Amino acid sequence: MSTPNLYPFSGFFIDSPAVYLIYDRQMNLIYIGQTNDLGRRMNEHRGDTSHLMHRHVPTYVAIEFIMDEASRCARERQLITQYAPPCNRC
Repeated sequence: MSTPNLYPFSGFFIDSPAVYLIYDRQMNLIYIGQTNDLGRRMNEHRGDTSHLMHRHVPTYVAIEFIMDEASRCARERQLITQYAPPCNRC
């Protein structure tokens, strides 16, 4: 995977549909998700410190803005299948 544009996990995110990838300090991909409101979802992730990803210290976020929900879901599934991040596993 090429190096994406990264944003701080603690930063401000706009309220837009997106697929997002969360990385730890060492640039290991730890979680992939999709949402219709990136700002809200990042606030939820930061507030839910019981989520497995917090054991990995989420540090950076890469974003793909995709408006169509079916396309977002398909892209999320594709990325999870391709990279198998530890916090997306059951």
